[in-house]
Amino acid sequence: MLKNNVLFFKCRLLRKDIEYFHAQILAEKDFLSILRLIRYCLIPLQNLKDSFGDFNAISKEDVSLIEKKKTLNKKLSFINHLRNKISGHLDARLIEKAIQWEPTILLDKYIIRDDDFFINKGLLEAGINSYLDSKDQQIIFGQEVDLIIEHNILLNFIYDVNTESITWLKELEEHIIKHIEIYNSNTIMDKSTNAGLTDFNLKK
Repeated sequence: MLKNNVLFFKCRLLRKDIEYFHAQILAEKDFLSILRLIRYCLIPLQNLKDSFGDFNAISKEDVSLIEKKKTLNKKLSFINHLRNKISGHLDARLIEKAIQWEPTILLDKYIIRDDDFFINKGLLEAGINSYLDSKDQQIIFGQEVDLIIEHNILLNFIYDVNTESITWLKELEEHIIKHIEIYNSNTIMDKSTNAGLTDFNLKK
């Protein structure tokens, strides 16, 4: 089990990262920049999903947190798929599908201009459209998505998953902070004397 102070900062860092990208997405007007920001935002969202197990001991104190986590976890499974295909990794087969789906990617004028709008658009669409159930139906939206026509369908989903994640982390933080030692101007001096003893060998 991780120490509570570690859990506290893990929780806070995740929230701050998601808040940062969420604010950037809301403020951005350029569509290509929004697509890039969504790809970047997938990483802290995936880190949240990966951290649920670490937070279990604290979150089980609150039935509301447990129920919210179940709902959020379903949405984060889709985030996990996108992150693995287009953000944390660049899946070769998915790029191939994106080119077939959006052949404009290889249009000569865009290649010459070094214009990456259509590859970013096609890659995100291929990631979305490849999240399928056993009947080859898109699990979240129930249809293939073209972001030129239906960009709000993705933006609304990202808005919801970001705000739900931020709210969940804020509520969790309120529980964790009760279990940590917060230093004051007196105790920080004692703790600082041990700073030089820090062993950075993570293999031990």
